[in-house]
Amino acid sequence: CQGEKRADSVSGCVWNAPDHVLSPLLICFPVSLFCWTDAPLCPILVYVIGTATMSFSSEKMTHVILFFLERINNVHLGRTKLMKLLYYVDFDHYEKRGAAITGAAYKKLPHGPVPTRAEALIKRMERQGLVQAVTTKVRDYPQHRLIAQSKFDVSKFSGAELETLEAVATNWEDHTAAEIEAASHAEAPWSATMEGKLIDYELARYRRPIG
Repeated sequence: CQGEKRADSVSGCVWNAPDHVLSPLLICFPVSLFCWTDAPLCPILVYVIGTATMSFSSEKMTHVILFFLERINNVHLGRTKLMKLLYYVDFDHYEKRGAAITGAAYKKLPHGPVPTRAEALIKRMERQGLVQAVTTKVRDYPQHRLIAQSKFDVSKFSGAELETLEAVATNWEDHTAAEIEAASHAEAPWSATMEGKLIDYELARYRRPIG
């Protein structure tokens, strides 16, 4: 990095951004390096952070999806909301227990965090007859939904994991996709990650809303 403001430490903070930064991100993270790089319109926060080692379980993600399709498959549960529910399951559990449930990698995309392997997994679930994909209309907009064709298997999860699943379902059952998307955008994991990059699970420990 050149022309940046930098903090090198085990627990570093960048509290002062360049003059042209209107809304600097004022959060401390356990990082090795922060760099503010100058850009014509908007600075980019670049960080080096120790990424948690994860092991992805397609079986658990399959049954997390089936759980939500059984538990809260109401008018609000389209594909967009389902992706955010998966994010909250993993990041809520990591924040509380230090481990994710599915171990999926989540990428920052315009509509919020998205698990990188979810779409391929859902297509496989369709081929296996575990879910059926349908398209409906909600307020004149198409909504892509899944209908469960198989049962959620409670035996795949620990008691603590089941508590997280139920808490996420209860918290978000009556929220729209737009509301859960906005909530994910207000948290550090999404806000502190550059577009198209993977979201570090360690950011789950700093999830107070930004702004």
